[in-house]
This record gives sequence, C-alpha cells and structure tokens, in this order.
Amino acid sequence: MHFDSERIRVVNAPGFDSFERSKAEKAVLNAFDKISLLIQGDFELIVHFKQYEKQGKRKKFAVNARIATIGHSLQAEHVEWNALSALQQALKALEREVRRKLSRHREKPEKHVQQ
Repeated sequence: MHFDSERIRVVNAPGFDSFERSKAEKAVLNAFDKISLLIQGDFELIVHFKQYEKQGKRKKFAVNARIATIGHSLQAEHVEWNALSALQQALKALEREVRRKLSRHREKPEKHVQQ
C-alpha cells in the first residue's frame, strides 16, 4: 500500500487483492483523518502487519497500529485470521485509545480555594 502522506506508514502489508487493498487504504485514511481532528500538531500513523501462525491454508495476522508524536506514543493491536478485519479493528481500537487519553487530559482541573 502506498499513501501520498509522509505521515502514514504501512509495514509488511499482506498481498491484498485490489478490492481488499482499496478497503484497507480507505480504512487507514479514515482513521488518520479522524485522529488528525483529535490530535493537535504533527503525528505519524504506523501500521505494522505480522503473520505469525499458519493452520492449513489459513494465516493468522496481528496488526499493530501506532500513533507517534513528539514525546508520546499510543498503540493498539488486534489479532485475527482475516488481515483486513484485523486492520479495521486495530484502527478502531487506536481511535478509542486516543479519545480515552485525551479525555483524561481534558478533565477539569481541581479548583483552588483562595484565602
């Protein structure tokens, strides 16, 4: 898979057919767009596929999706027999992780009592 943005990297992508490739690219771009609305500043989206188990003709895939910013990193992983499903689930989990992390930072600070 190839993206125009230098801020998206996909490593070890399996041999998708043209339909699966377009769905995978769309999923990555949608996730990147959603996360870019949440995160201020530059970040890089890195998606890493790992094929680690084979059972007959089937292969199991682990997809690790990671956001790398200056000084911070968030990641999510999903394992499944279907690479496209694993990709979509990992990206959803990463988006949830970003929202969770941001909600912690946006909590109201403690009120200071003036004397």
